[in-house]
Amino acid sequence: MEATKCERLTHVWAGTTLDAFCFMAKGQSEAAARTWVEACDLLGEHPHGDAVAAVALSNAAVGNVLLHRSAAARAAFLASEDCWRAVAATIETRELPVATTSSSFHFRLAARDTESFTRLRRKRYVQLCQAGREIARFNSLQAGLNLSTAVLADRIRDLRTCLTQAFGASCAEMALLSERDEDSGIARASLHEAKTKTFNRIVEAAKPPLDFWTRLDCAVRLAALLAPPCAGHSISQAAHRR
Repeated sequence: MEATKCERLTHVWAGTTLDAFCFMAKGQSEAAARTWVEACDLLGEHPHGDAVAAVALSNAAVGNVLLHRSAAARAAFLASEDCWRAVAATIETRELPVATTSSSFHFRLAARDTESFTRLRRKRYVQLCQAGREIARFNSLQAGLNLSTAVLADRIRDLRTCLTQAFGASCAEMALLSERDEDSGIARASLHEAKTKTFNRIVEAAKPPLDFWTRLDCAVRLAALLAPPCAGHSISQAAHRR
């Protein structure tokens, strides 16, 4: 797919995905679910190993879970996992572009030891990939609806670690994993605000183009997370109440 068409479709997908988070923030889970599925359809086929495609499929799977379409959800989860495997492999081999540094420490490191600086940057993208992949896996695990308390606790702990490494301990996704009702409610609004910032970044990144690394960073930040059953107002519970 030519680069300009790929970017245009990415913008369309990102905007539609943001609409879904807006619906979720308003408590309209069914509308959000249908919009995540629509966003994936609008994106169409993308190159294998594209992080945007991986997240689009993961989000569509979440939408199908909420719409009680188990077969479609399972197929989307499997396709997303396949994409994430390819993304992970690409991170290890693709050349990192020359980047300006964001701190004096990084500037000194880059000037003194280019290899260490490159390794540090690549590690950052590995963490983002792991977060996107773990979000998809966590969603897929919950879709089975037959988790033991012990297994769920282990997976939540692993996911918290990935989210903290990728986004920081105060990210909105962390609140979705809380057992407190008020945290889960606040998280839905916070998620929409965070996703809006990511969407604006995608729009503003028309020049330079959205390369593999920028697409990975932005895509993971637009991933939808199913709140676990222990959260008082989880997304999945809200859907079942409709």
